[in-house]
Amino acid sequence: MRYVILAIAALLAGTTIGVGTTIREFENITERFSPFSDGTETRLSDLADNEKAPQVVDPIPGGKVLVENGETHNFGQMERRGTLTHEFLFRNAGTAKLHLRENGTSCTTCTISTFTEATLEPGESVGVKVQWSAKQMESDFRKEAYIATSDPDRPLVRLIIEGKVVTSLRILPTELTFNSQPTSTSASGRINVFNFQEQPLEVSDIRLENQELAEFFEIEVKPITEQEMLDKAQAKGGVAFLITMKPGLPLGSFQQTIRFQTNLPGGASQEIPIRGFVTSDISFVGPGFDSRHQELNLGTVKRGTKATLIALIRGPHREATKFSVSSVDPANSLRVSVTEPEPFGEGAFRINVIFEVPEDAAAVSLLGGAERENYGKLVLDTTHPDVQHVPIYIRFAVE
Repeated sequence: MRYVILAIAALLAGTTIGVGTTIREFENITERFSPFSDGTETRLSDLADNEKAPQVVDPIPGGKVLVENGETHNFGQMERRGTLTHEFLFRNAGTAKLHLRENGTSCTTCTISTFTEATLEPGESVGVKVQWSAKQMESDFRKEAYIATSDPDRPLVRLIIEGKVVTSLRILPTELTFNSQPTSTSASGRINVFNFQEQPLEVSDIRLENQELAEFFEIEVKPITEQEMLDKAQAKGGVAFLITMKPGLPLGSFQQTIRFQTNLPGGASQEIPIRGFVTSDISFVGPGFDSRHQELNLGTVKRGTKATLIALIRGPHREATKFSVSSVDPANSLRVSVTEPEPFGEGAFRINVIFEVPEDAAAVSLLGGAERENYGKLVLDTTHPDVQHVPIYIRFAVE
């Protein structure tokens, strides 16, 4: 059976909180429903499946859509900030091909994470997974996802998920932030998970989602004492996540997420976001350079173009630190050289990093994208004891 993944994330307004930030949760939470995309006031949820529904997929006579396990699913009770998934099983019960296409959701605060479609032969099935992340206060919920079909009698199938969001636990603060953290030192933070049920809280399946950075984090979980719960009088107990960030993280911004399960009724996977920015004795400045992401944007350039990025070295190793070019990608379109250190102002040395597009450079288009795709890359080696390798991502195109 093939799978089509639809993720509906209800990202309702609330305050994202770093360590040491005043906590104000659940203030002025609202949900608005959007009109149908043709600009009329008719909502998709107001339409019967086969009444005046727009035929966004060309009809194919003989195809017949059937949702074998029902078009409505009730999750029952689920935890706020939890995530649950249900799979609707579509089958072609007709005698001709059936085409399916994702066609949006019922609210502006829902998103479809992956655009999907499928063509089913007679008798063939496909699973459509609908995911709901409860970010709202305790309340009933009812959300819809729409699947357009080539069935002439059912051009639109409305999938409904519903249930009740409860608050058995509360995560405070909701996010851990490490700002301007030197790469040569460690840092630590604490996240409390308060339990409001009589049943003792247990957490399991603790994992770090960003495996590339997993080695830089240690997690210890311990019970919250009664003294520590004095400001949460209604809480019955809880656990504390003690999080240590080790030295050596790459320079620039980073994101990590701790995900875990609980034993509470209606429990779903919970998450703790971790964000931060790593600094060092070495910093870079220059036109087009984004220090938070270690990115240099050269834009579209002609052959023979040169650009200079300045590396500033501070701290006790500033005079002795030297740079060398470890690798350049793509090497046939970009050349990089570095100069010797020289004094720069008070308490700093500078090194020029010179980028050159040679006259015989190959045509290339590396103007950036999601997940570090479509970038050039420079890696500098240094003699600094704490920063031995410096990656710089480069956005550029050669005409």
